[in-house]
Amino acid sequence: MIASGRDGYVPLRYVLRHSDYVRAVNPLPLETALVKILRNKASDIFDVRMTMTMASQSTWYRSYQAVDQDQSGGFEIRRRDWETLPRRLREYTKQDWDLRSVYIENLPPQYSSMPGIARFVASLLADQTGHLRASSFVQSVWLPRHHQDRPGSLPKCKGFAVVTMAESRHAESLLCDWPWNTRGPNQQNAVLAIEAQEATKYSFRSLSKARWDRLGEEYLGHRQKLLAEIATSESKAERSAEVIRLSISEIPQQSSPAVAPSGPLPTPSSDIRASYPRECLVFVRNIHPETNKTTLRTLFSRAFPNTAGDTKVDAIDYVDFNKGMDTCYLRLTAPQHARTLVASLNENLVMQAQGLDSTGTQVPYTNKIKPITAKIVEGTREELYWNKVPEKVRLQAMKKATTSSASAHDQTGTNDTNEVIGQGESKRKRRRKK
Repeated sequence: MIASGRDGYVPLRYVLRHSDYVRAVNPLPLETALVKILRNKASDIFDVRMTMTMASQSTWYRSYQAVDQDQSGGFEIRRRDWETLPRRLREYTKQDWDLRSVYIENLPPQYSSMPGIARFVASLLADQTGHLRASSFVQSVWLPRHHQDRPGSLPKCKGFAVVTMAESRHAESLLCDWPWNTRGPNQQNAVLAIEAQEATKYSFRSLSKARWDRLGEEYLGHRQKLLAEIATSESKAERSAEVIRLSISEIPQQSSPAVAPSGPLPTPSSDIRASYPRECLVFVRNIHPETNKTTLRTLFSRAFPNTAGDTKVDAIDYVDFNKGMDTCYLRLTAPQHARTLVASLNENLVMQAQGLDSTGTQVPYTNKIKPITAKIVEGTREELYWNKVPEKVRLQAMKKATTSSASAHDQTGTNDTNEVIGQGESKRKRRRKK
């Protein structure tokens, strides 16, 4: 941008529109006020001039329509070292910038803006040089974005940032004074500045960007390893359960005299003697790794219609999901709910287009993304899962399953009784006609 400007000057309005530092200021002050501040506080860094005509819109205003141009003033700005700066920047490599970049964490909340971070870091280094100006130390501040941030939105500080220093010695000094594995500053001074006291209070620490990048790569590799191990263990558990079922089916069954039952047999999930509700656990695959439990509950509850005796809230008891995984377990309140959910997901092939997709997106035929699938967990795998659940939670799940099964049985009996009563009334009506 400096090389294409006229004598190194660029329109001040262009800088204000494209700088994240200035965009965070709300409301934005007038250009005349900014020019006055620059001339009084940073005249050794910037040159500011006013032109009689506005800068060409074809060059600087491609992405927006300028408003209130009569109030903007034809101000242009340049750095005083504009002649030598491009040559110096071209000599820098990625390694040079990495040596100047430092990852900082546990920032005090009062310094959560980009200018605040720059002033805070400069204040920590000012005791050694006597300079208080942030530009003497900090070249730029980068706030890593969150996966839920909207595209084009202003980045927000979440307690950490990556700061690029003006000189590599400044980065080395910050890393030495505020190391990663030591609480508090690595200094012998008994009296600390206010900023240093706040940094100590919030356990401020720093890490070189190269080391930060390596830790990020290690984290991603460890995450992929865990996902692969989980998928392998689940596959082995499924094969073991299948072998057990085949072995049981090969055992000859002895015939026994038929005995008329005295009453309706309880369903497996409503057996009070059982240690956990049977056939109420569903395993789901191919969900979005960046989703959450609330979104998953809303998505899977769409399989259950709102009726008088069955609501979406009662069907799903708990969503067992960990962030970063593409699988989860669902605890249903009754076996019929589990069968309904599995049938709905396997018939309606949907996927999560994003982490907060709570309605589901139809999978295109040409898409390589696998749809969400589900299956009821049974046998040994089901028992192993419930053994890891606390006893109090298992008892609550048993109570809900028993209540849900009893409600379904009472509703079925009521429907049968109403049908018999209706048939009797129709017979009496026919007799009266004769």
